[in-house]
Amino acid sequence: SSFGANWPGVYNAFIAAPLSYLHRAAGSAASPGAAAHVHPWWQHFKWLFGDGGLPPVLIVGGLLLGFCALVTESVRKTIPAHSRTFFLFITLYATILTALYSTIPYKTPWCTLQLHIPLLLSALIGLMLFTMAMSTKSWPICLIIAISYSAALGREMLKGDSFLLAKIWCDPDSKQIPYNYASASPQVKELAALVLKQIAPESDNQTIKQSNNQATFAAIALPPEDTWPLPFYLRMAGDKIGYWTSFGELEALAGLGAKPSVVVVPAEEGHLVQPLFPHLKNTKRFEMRPHVRVRAFW
Repeated sequence: SSFGANWPGVYNAFIAAPLSYLHRAAGSAASPGAAAHVHPWWQHFKWLFGDGGLPPVLIVGGLLLGFCALVTESVRKTIPAHSRTFFLFITLYATILTALYSTIPYKTPWCTLQLHIPLLLSALIGLMLFTMAMSTKSWPICLIIAISYSAALGREMLKGDSFLLAKIWCDPDSKQIPYNYASASPQVKELAALVLKQIAPESDNQTIKQSNNQATFAAIALPPEDTWPLPFYLRMAGDKIGYWTSFGELEALAGLGAKPSVVVVPAEEGHLVQPLFPHLKNTKRFEMRPHVRVRAFW
């Protein structure tokens, strides 16, 4: 409630936001942008184990060795009870969470990140239980398993073009990274800086006026699903930013005699802007997200 100054915030936090996520989880996405994240049930597995994700041997191998250790432990009491219990708990938690996230139609790579920790923990603890279950006399067997496991893991990570960690380190904005299908392009910051510079030049932040005595403002005319994250980077501009959803609304704006300092439209509508606002002499193209390109005029 912002210490009693914003009571609608309580409703937004406890009712509006949960309802919004419930709509997404049920598949009836609240917006076309959310609908783009509806995927088949196996999508999390594809992000986890395919397209250069985690090598399957890392998870499956650790889990199998862990359960083998529990079978061995039933004959020889070598593993403490709390270790067995935690392994079973974290494995069950990972299984239920993966099943739940796979059932929900709304899937994003950042949701998949929540599956990494329990899966990696259960695999790691499984390996630890296996080494605990093996006696000191069987160290050659453990050594052979460790070498084979490391070799399989290295092969999975290095084969072909699947070494994803190297791609992320060298070029985090690479289009080859499967998780980049919805992430914002670095050009969004460039576009926001251009808009802010035109509507609030540093030399005159207090009185932002054009020579014809019209207030300067930016007109952003993009489909709602393509607007984000531009509003975030323009949040400090306040009422100097106007958002419209179609070029027809810009035509109505021009009919009123308004002369925005900056106009941003989808790239395919760029040829329509300067005939409508001839005072805008400069133009540049930007990529907002993969497959979402816009053109700015100022």
